[in-house]
Amino acid sequence: MKRNDFDHNTRFGEVYIPLIVAAIPGILFQVQGLIVSGLDKPGARISLLATVLLITFEVLGIVSMAVVLLWRYGVDSSQLTELTMGKPPGWRKYFLSLSMACLLLFDVITNIVAAFGGVNIFLLIAVAAFAGYLLCNRIAFRGLIREQPNESLPVSHK
Repeated sequence: MKRNDFDHNTRFGEVYIPLIVAAIPGILFQVQGLIVSGLDKPGARISLLATVLLITFEVLGIVSMAVVLLWRYGVDSSQLTELTMGKPPGWRKYFLSLSMACLLLFDVITNIVAAFGGVNIFLLIAVAAFAGYLLCNRIAFRGLIREQPNESLPVSHK
């Protein structure tokens, strides 16, 4: 059975994982708010543990999306090379790179929104960046079909 390249597994990796990872900074900023609450008063001091936790959360928030970006690019680049018999046209590579740039923009904007709650206009830009990521990815893989086993048919063992 032939199926389009945008199947369920690809959709999970392309859509849900970046969205889940984009939520990490928002959660971490909420936790950071709890850690530093009360530090705005005169004479308040931050403990070493709180400092280490804040730095760890910042690094985790930055690294998590970087890992997703690299992972998505690796998976998509390999699929593109495989589906084009090792010679992807320049325009396909361009749209794949553009999709990663849109995903990076989405990550940066969601971090800004998480850090400075209430900047709703940036949320609209983040949605547009994510839509741009999906659109460019679809364009990069447009018209490419791969063979998928039909899981509904019984397998005969001879």
